[in-house]
Formats: sequence, C-alpha cells, structure tokens
Amino acid sequence: MTPSTNETMTTICSSLANHLEKQQEAAIRRAINTHLGREDWTIEEVMSRLMMCSYSGSDMQTITMDGEPIMIIGPVETNTDERGSSAFFRASRRYKILNEENGKD
Repeated sequence: MTPSTNETMTTICSSLANHLEKQQEAAIRRAINTHLGREDWTIEEVMSRLMMCSYSGSDMQTITMDGEPIMIIGPVETNTDERGSSAFFRASRRYKILNEENGKD
C-alpha cells in the first residue's frame, strides 16, 4: 500500500519542522555561548533567564537573556524547486547572533 498524499505531506512537513527546530536550537545555543562567554552552562541555569519576543507587525523574533537581546530570528523562508515530475520544498530561517567576537552584529 502506498502512502496517501496527505500522509506524504504530513511526513514532509514534519521533516522540515524537525530540521528547522534543530537549526534554531543550535543557533540559540551559540547565542547563549556568546553571551555568557562559555559553553559549560546548563539548561537549568539559563532557562529562566531567556525570553522570546515577537512584536506586532514584524515577522522577526528576538531572543533575550537577562533582558539583553542576544539573537534575532528571521521569518521562515520557503522555496519550491520543480524538476520534471519531482518537486523539492525547502524551508530555512536566518539567525543573527548579536555581539559575536568576529565583529558581526
């Protein structure tokens, strides 16, 4: 039995969501490392110090730690590439880590 179109779309969407979640988690970890200046922190240590802010009229989000912005998250960007009988759907987000040592802001 072959999967239905709905099952296939559910699988694709789930896979894309998991991919985006892993990317975002890695970016947040990098932002926390940069803010603290170390990598040996624990979730318990930082969880109550983090906040995700979304502003009306903006598709950007800001992660703050101790009330200070540490990362900006862009909107989800999608792209469909159709090649013959196949289609490739891609989703990505841009992350801006604030105050990184390399001068990026």
